[in-house]
Amino acid sequence: MNKILKTQGKHEIVIVLLLAVPLMIGGVVWAIIEGGYAEPLPPVTPVATPAPSDSTPAAFTIMPDA
Repeated sequence: MNKILKTQGKHEIVIVLLLAVPLMIGGVVWAIIEGGYAEPLPPVTPVATPAPSDSTPAAFTIMPDA
């Protein structure tokens, strides 16, 4: 490994990759096996909205020219 990787920075990158990649793959496999992504989410309670009215708000009332 010393002949291929001659700088210290490359050694650190290889060490991180050797640790991180198997952990990421293992985490995804574990989640698939355990069914963590397959559990349905509970339905969201809808928020009550006011019924639309036919009247125009007072701030937007157009006054006729007199």
